Amino acid sequence: MTTEGNIVSHSEGTIVPEATLPPIASFWHRLGAWVIDAIFLGIIGQILGWSLSFIWFQIGPYGRFVGLFFLIPYFGILNSNIAGGQTIGKRLLKIGVRDGANQPIGIGRSLLRTSILILPFMLNGWSLPILQNPALQWLQAVIVFGGGSILVYTMIFNRGARQGLHDLVCGTYVIHLPGKPNFSFLKTSQIHMVVSGVLLSIAIVATSASAFVGAKIVEKTGLAPIHNLYQVLQQDDRFFAVSVNDNRMYYSQGSVTRTLAIELWYKGTSSSDNERQEIFRSVVQKVFANMDDVNKYDGISVRLTRAYDIGIASGRLFFSETKSVPDWQDSVK
Repeated sequence: MTTEGNIVSHSEGTIVPEATLPPIASFWHRLGAWVIDAIFLGIIGQILGWSLSFIWFQIGPYGRFVGLFFLIPYFGILNSNIAGGQTIGKRLLKIGVRDGANQPIGIGRSLLRTSILILPFMLNGWSLPILQNPALQWLQAVIVFGGGSILVYTMIFNRGARQGLHDLVCGTYVIHLPGKPNFSFLKTSQIHMVVSGVLLSIAIVATSASAFVGAKIVEKTGLAPIHNLYQVLQQDDRFFAVSVNDNRMYYSQGSVTRTLAIELWYKGTSSSDNERQEIFRSVVQKVFANMDDVNKYDGISVRLTRAYDIGIASGRLFFSETKSVPDWQDSVK
């Protein structure tokens, strides 16, 4: 038997190609690498969070851009040919990102792959003020639920090629370097493309229907005063984000307790007790000024949050005050 390049020639005259491609990395190898990378970035994030919290409290939800500044270069550069297609986690578990020809990918392609991967997770729960726009809220929901569900589905159920959405778009594979060689990379079955399209369609329809139904619910269920109060508080430039809810507690005897629950993400690095009391007082004054039916509630709860969120770390401090409606009326006179 003689060997020439990638061709093995047997004495019987048959020619058999030699397996030269590494095997596809398993789901568990990829998950393990992600956990290692997440721990590494989380440590960096906590150090930044603790040491520079006075800055992060000032910028609130805008801090996630700081996280993107770390996440996109970290995964984008290390998963490219610059670092051999390996982040720290991938290097420890001996896996790497490759194209269909088993070559590390370029930096531009790697940055695109990284952006597709992290966008649904970064947008999830992002309380950026501009995202309060209804059209952008819809787009955010489609990306989070549609893109997120496709990523999860393809990573778990695309068992042959193990290509997630980001791999499919960029034509990449994650391979296990020391594994037994194969003759070729498996192609993703068409059924996974069909399911991904269905998941995206469901997300679009569901988020569109949710926006329409939500408006009808507000109109027909008496929640319009809460929605109006939310809009008033959202315009208060002391807060990054606001939520207003009608919380109901049901008891076995059939009685119901209703609480108007208001949560406010406060802008700033610190607030004294007097400042917080003034905020509570001014917010409740807006409640009485904008809700004629406030007496139907047993109490009003106002929670003031000082928080930072830099994507790779977050921190929160809560200050809350709960009183009955008559007690609030007395305190804001």
